Amino acid sequence: MIPKKATRSLLFFTLILLIMLAPSFFLDGQQHTIHLEQTLLLPRWIQVPYLGTDALGRDLLVQLCIALSTSLWLALSALFVATLLAMIFSISASWLPPKISALLLWIPKALFILPATLLSASLLNITGQHTLTLWLTLLIAPLFILTHFLHLSLASQKNELYWLYSQSTGSQSAYRMMQHQLPYALYHIVPFAVARLPSLIILEGTLSFIGLGLQSPKLSLGLLLQQSIPHIQSYPHLFFVPALTFLFSLFLLQWMSLRLQMSLQRH
Repeated sequence: MIPKKATRSLLFFTLILLIMLAPSFFLDGQQHTIHLEQTLLLPRWIQVPYLGTDALGRDLLVQLCIALSTSLWLALSALFVATLLAMIFSISASWLPPKISALLLWIPKALFILPATLLSASLLNITGQHTLTLWLTLLIAPLFILTHFLHLSLASQKNELYWLYSQSTGSQSAYRMMQHQLPYALYHIVPFAVARLPSLIILEGTLSFIGLGLQSPKLSLGLLLQQSIPHIQSYPHLFFVPALTFLFSLFLLQWMSLRLQMSLQRH
C-alpha cells in the first residue's frame, strides 16, 4: 500500500505538471501573433508585455509559457513510452530462459551506447522529421537505465518471502505476475522514471539549441535560447529570461522527484 505522504507528493507533482502543461491549451496560436511596431521591447514588469517582446514583436511571456509546455510534453510522452517499454522488457526477461533474456536486455543496451547527438543525427537522416527525431531520441535515451534498474528490482523480488511462498504453493505464473510482479514494478519504476524527467528536458533543450530538435515556428526552451543569440549583447533579457526559467523548472522538477522518492523510501 502506498503511504499517504507519497500519495500527497505524487498529487502535488501532478498538479505542478498540469500547471506547467496548461499554456499549450489556453495560449495555443498566440505565439504566432506578430506586432512589428513593438519589436524588442524591454521588460516592463507592471504592464503588458511584462517580459518584453522578441525581434518579431511577440510577447516573450507567452513564448516562454508555450515553450516550457512544449518541452515538458515532449519529455513526458517520451518518458511514459520508455517506462512502458522498460516494464515489457524487464518483466518478459524475468520469465524467459537466460539466453533469450540476455538477448532481449541487450537491445536497450545497444541503443544506449550511441551518443544522443549521433543518434539524433542518424534518426534525422532516416526520418527527415525534426519533431519525430527529437521524440525518438528522448524515448531511447532513458530506456536502458529504466530497463536495467527494473530488471535488478524484479530479480531481488524473487528472494522475498511472499514470492517464495506463492511459488511453493504452486500459483500460476500469470497470477504471480498480476498480483505481485506488476504492482512491485510500478511501485519502484514510477519514482525512478520521474527522476529522469529533468535530464530529458535538458537533452531536448540541447538538441533544439544545436539545430537537431524542434524548428521554428514551433517553440521549446532550447529553441528560444537559440533564437536569442543574435540579440544577446543589445537585449540580454531575451537570453537570460528563458535561461533562468529553464534552470528554475529543472530545479523544481528535481526537487519534486526527490521528495517523491524519499517519501516512498521511508515506507
